[in-house]
Amino acid sequence: MHRKLPAGGRAEPSEQHHAIPASARGSSRRNVNDPEVKRGEQLFSQANCSACHVPELRTGGKTAIPAAADLPIHAYTDLLLHDMGEGLADGRPEYRADGREWRTPPLWGSGWCPR
Repeated sequence: MHRKLPAGGRAEPSEQHHAIPASARGSSRRNVNDPEVKRGEQLFSQANCSACHVPELRTGGKTAIPAAADLPIHAYTDLLLHDMGEGLADGRPEYRADGREWRTPPLWGSGWCPR
């Protein structure tokens, strides 16, 4: 059974009980004090992108590797599936997502893409 979550998504069973490995933290943030980066963060928030592309998640407090506990992860995702309705349905299921559901893709590292 899937539990509904506040942002309107649901966790996949394979993701519900697994901690995010510390090695999956992705690239580190850079230029965080640059005015252009700060303006981008402000626009990202104003456009409500952060409702699904959550800027920061944290690892759990209890991990097999103590150094991996309670670490910030700037993946810009909520790791959930969202029912986007018939208008956006592509009819192509992927793993546990049906043709109406979309995963929130992580945006970490997208700043490294050439403009």
